[in-house]
Amino acid sequence: MPNLPILYEANLLTELFSVPRHDEIIPSVFMFATLPVLFGMMYSDIGHGCMLLAVSLTLNLGGIWVLMSCMSIYFGLLFNEFFGMKVGLMYRVTGGRFSIDPLWGAAHNSLAFENSLKMKLSIIMGAVHMLFGMLLRIWN
Repeated sequence: MPNLPILYEANLLTELFSVPRHDEIIPSVFMFATLPVLFGMMYSDIGHGCMLLAVSLTLNLGGIWVLMSCMSIYFGLLFNEFFGMKVGLMYRVTGGRFSIDPLWGAAHNSLAFENSLKMKLSIIMGAVHMLFGMLLRIWN
């Protein structure tokens, strides 16, 4: 396992499963890259992401927590959520090209639409993640 300080948290998570042999690809780098993205998709809120960022910086929790909170803020901007309320900040800044229209929050089927979108996005990202893991296993 590499002793890079930035990969320390990812190494801890990787070693929970098993330590890779010397001739295998080390999955800590990939875990360090994908864990914040998947966490940000799950925890997509600007306000909660800012709170998590403040706590992780104050308590010095580590680089992966800072990245997870930044990805949470990013996906919160994409989904226009601030403490569970629709704000439309990213929609106004980009003209609606990179986020969900905040008017969906006032629609009758807004929860069904957003849950469907988030579920489809999660399934696609999960399938890509699993396929990548299987390709790494074949490579090893």
